[in-house]
Amino acid sequence: MSKNFYFEKWKHTIRDLKKLVEYDVHLQVVKAHDATLFEAVRRLSGVLGEYMVVYNHLIECCHQNLQVQKTAFIDNIIKALVSRIFELKAELEKLEGSRFQFIGHGLIAVHHTVFDIDLTAIPLQVGRPEHIQEEFDKILARVKEMKEVVEEVEEEEEKEEIEQPRVQFLDLWGFEVKDEEPVFKAKEVDLNIPEEVRKTREYLALILAHEKSRQVIKMVKKNQLRREMWVKELTGTLQPPARYEIRERSSQLICKVFREYFKLKRQRIKDCKRDQLLGINICDSPTLDLQRVNADKMLIERSKLRGIYEKEWIKHRDKIREEVFKSKQAKICDELRDQIREWFLQWFDAVRFFYDIPKEGPVAIFNGNVPDPEDWYEQNEAQLMKNAANKKKSPQDLKFEKLEAKKQEKMLKQKELMKNKSEALLLKKMMKNPTMHPGYKFPVSKTIQNLKDVIDYYHQSWDIYDIWGTNDVKEKYVHEVDVINAIMEVSLQVMPKVDQDMRHELKKLKQALSEDYKNLEKEIPKDVTKPMKKEKQKKIIRVELNSNIKKMIEELALQDIIVEYPRVKLKDFLGDPNFGGEDLRRLIVPTFPFNFEIRAFWWERCRDVSHGFNRILLVGPRTSGKTILVKTLASMNKAVLFDLDPDKIQGDLQTAPFLKRLVKMVVTCAKVLQPCVIHVKHVQKLFYNKTPTEDVDMNYVLIKKYFVQYLVKNISKTDNITIVGTCIDPWLAKSKGLLRSFPTVLLLPDNTYSQVVLLLEDWVIKYEVIPANFNVTNLAHILRGYSFGYLKDALERFMSADRIIKIAAYGLTPMEVLNYILEDETAELVEYDKYLKWYHEKTAPGIKEAKHLQEQLDYRAAFEKYVTKAKKETKSAPSSATTSNAGTND
Repeated sequence: MSKNFYFEKWKHTIRDLKKLVEYDVHLQVVKAHDATLFEAVRRLSGVLGEYMVVYNHLIECCHQNLQVQKTAFIDNIIKALVSRIFELKAELEKLEGSRFQFIGHGLIAVHHTVFDIDLTAIPLQVGRPEHIQEEFDKILARVKEMKEVVEEVEEEEEKEEIEQPRVQFLDLWGFEVKDEEPVFKAKEVDLNIPEEVRKTREYLALILAHEKSRQVIKMVKKNQLRREMWVKELTGTLQPPARYEIRERSSQLICKVFREYFKLKRQRIKDCKRDQLLGINICDSPTLDLQRVNADKMLIERSKLRGIYEKEWIKHRDKIREEVFKSKQAKICDELRDQIREWFLQWFDAVRFFYDIPKEGPVAIFNGNVPDPEDWYEQNEAQLMKNAANKKKSPQDLKFEKLEAKKQEKMLKQKELMKNKSEALLLKKMMKNPTMHPGYKFPVSKTIQNLKDVIDYYHQSWDIYDIWGTNDVKEKYVHEVDVINAIMEVSLQVMPKVDQDMRHELKKLKQALSEDYKNLEKEIPKDVTKPMKKEKQKKIIRVELNSNIKKMIEELALQDIIVEYPRVKLKDFLGDPNFGGEDLRRLIVPTFPFNFEIRAFWWERCRDVSHGFNRILLVGPRTSGKTILVKTLASMNKAVLFDLDPDKIQGDLQTAPFLKRLVKMVVTCAKVLQPCVIHVKHVQKLFYNKTPTEDVDMNYVLIKKYFVQYLVKNISKTDNITIVGTCIDPWLAKSKGLLRSFPTVLLLPDNTYSQVVLLLEDWVIKYEVIPANFNVTNLAHILRGYSFGYLKDALERFMSADRIIKIAAYGLTPMEVLNYILEDETAELVEYDKYLKWYHEKTAPGIKEAKHLQEQLDYRAAFEKYVTKAKKETKSAPSSATTSNAGTND
């Protein structure tokens, strides 16, 4: 789509976001109240759903944006919006006691569907530096070449083993085997011949060479087969040929079968075309992925074009900065000095005093990080009086007063805590009592102000240009914006010089002020206030990529610990939402998420990769999608994937020095290449309650010490590294240690009907030979108990060459597929109840969900009891007024 379309879409989206923020603020100001939990959840989920829809539009505009100066503004708006989305999700989690939200009825109220809120992209993240990425790509290319060389050597060894019998056979018949390589002579090129003619001749020569080689190979193969047959005939091992009558009957049978096959095929094509004309069936397989592929190509092209524009803009920006520096440096310095002089004058007129320029320089003055003269005067006078009073006191008295002040502060904090605890306890009791239930108020937000400020800042900066609607506002860059930014950058560049001059001038002003006070026989004021504290910025320590680390990366890549993986999207984790989830929660029934809700939760984890150190535990049956989620996590953040498998540590490798060196290499390389994802497979084996007999030789205690404990200990909170542990049988492990090492737990859902339907539909579309009217629904209902990965693999194995021919001739029924799976020895039904039991008994989120469900059931029982009692009292009471009073008192 054109730049004009996305420019207009951006303006509409930012307008919708502003209206939504105003509505959100209105709900908080009026303190919107809901009587029941369902109504409160519905209102909150409606607002959350609208924010998520706007987020998807913003992400699309950001990815399609070609105006490079706007990228930072759009990114800031998206980040502020994400903070608000997380805040609303946290509020819903408090209300429902679950990390998974079923946003259905709330979306209907705002005219959206569940599929409008499918979050599949994260905000733009700061990746690894370009020079590190280039070096990493070179190392991976070198490792790939080394692996190819090893494979070629192995293939040559296999060829030698195969070649030896052939050489013996040729020797038997008197052929000489020459090992000399043919010598090729370079042909001289006649430059007088046009290039097109030369190219045509080269192509013709190539075709002739191919045809000649084909004929020679055919002849050699024919001679070789003939000689092999002669050898068998001479040795007496050749089977006698069939009789002529049998051979003739066989050929007739083959002809008959083929004629019938092609007759059936022609009839099927004819019927299919007839059904297509009638609108009953679709013959050709639909190209569903074509639109997705084209969209991906367009995004890649847009990103490349945006990269070109960014390089052009950087050159243009630097050029303007140099011009501004040469032409306006003196003028900018004079303006800055005049502003600081005005600040001096403001202080002198207000309090007859000159405040010192802060250590940070004049930037702190312009940013407003200095006190106002009036406020400073009051604080200074109060501090002087306090100092004067403290002079009369002994050091012991001052120490005693400080201790008393600390005690008082501590007591006030404890009182506040006790008050909050008592209020929370009272509220909890009221929430359990049907007669005193206070209802639910719309929560006040802490992030909405930041979102408003970011939107207002965008309007202040870009509204004047958006009204123009010129090409440079939609694409590339605006010259005037670069000029304004260049003036700001030059101002910062000349600030040290201005700071030095103004400090010298301030010194003279202070000397003159002290002389004035001396002439007036007054004491000059002293500044005894403490300067305003500057916010400390966290120092991020990055390890540089040196030759030793390059060797480590190469070694890990050769051992397949650093893995090259295919790029996977969040959409590849197939599955529909739990459409009945909201209604089931209203009925107070245990409700579980489907793959759609898992994608929403995993989107949050994908965003967290670039925000510090995280540890996640994925629990689920075999081939239930854990590896896809890990690859998605790495793909969406363009992270390096490390693969640690305890089963690969066999025999003599199970030693402390080897494991320590290995994990140390992983940690060092991960810190250099961050963002990174470290995938630890089969985590349950490292925390076994009792080691199985087949794993007696494995020292899992030692492996756990380095694969989990040492790994976690040596990664700091600021490192953009995520450790993902995958677990199949969690009930076999010590849950306490496992959950302490991986605090965030995600239980993957059981295979659902809708998920199997999607899988079967994709399977039918992939193989054109399968009838389009194949009964998918009934088969999906029966196959729910098998894992998604197993079904996908089994369906691929089912489509053998022989079966494809049979399907083309006779069609396919669901019973054939079902019988194949029932007869498969590798098939295994998933016992999902075990996973649910472990999750609700051992994990903190599961216990929380079970507790919330029990509280809701208790409240419903109390409410029904109250209603029954009220009805009885209504029947026995003489008047309605008495009944009302009795119900209220109870």
